[in-house]
Amino acid sequence: MLVTRIFLTSAKVFAVSSLLLAPCHMAFPQEQQEQAQIVGEVVVQVPENAPFPDIAGKTLPRKNFPVYIFSWKESPAIRDWLQKLENDMKALNEDPDDLEKLWIAQKRTEDVYRMVTPAPPGHSTKTDRNGRFVFKNLKVGEKYLVIGAALEQNGIHLVPQTVGPLSPGENKVILVDKW
Repeated sequence: MLVTRIFLTSAKVFAVSSLLLAPCHMAFPQEQQEQAQIVGEVVVQVPENAPFPDIAGKTLPRKNFPVYIFSWKESPAIRDWLQKLENDMKALNEDPDDLEKLWIAQKRTEDVYRMVTPAPPGHSTKTDRNGRFVFKNLKVGEKYLVIGAALEQNGIHLVPQTVGPLSPGENKVILVDKW
């Protein structure tokens, strides 16, 4: 679905002659501005060996989960910290008993969460009961960083995804939170 806004502007222009100052009206042609939207969902993948057999191996929607959006231009610091966090997690996976690496990864996760959550108005939403969300009125051709982020009982959940460059209309994304 393509969403278009049409602007029609008319301005008063004054024609100047040596004897007469007379108003005349000029209409400008209609402009069409292409817009895009991101339609997404946040899901959690439950592993096969989960302790709860009724949900083991399933993919479930994340209900009422906060989702944030940042343009590529306004997110370089967040992207840099996410890259550092990814490197921290790789190092931690290589040596899961290293408490210093664990502390660094936890601290970096908290820092990213603090960078994301005070998002400006219009930069955040929450998923519905089916885990779906929408960001509208976005610029065609631009890249965006979409991040699901929540502080929950078992810690901070960050689910980042790069989206774009956007095409006109709907652009789909799925944020997967691995259990």
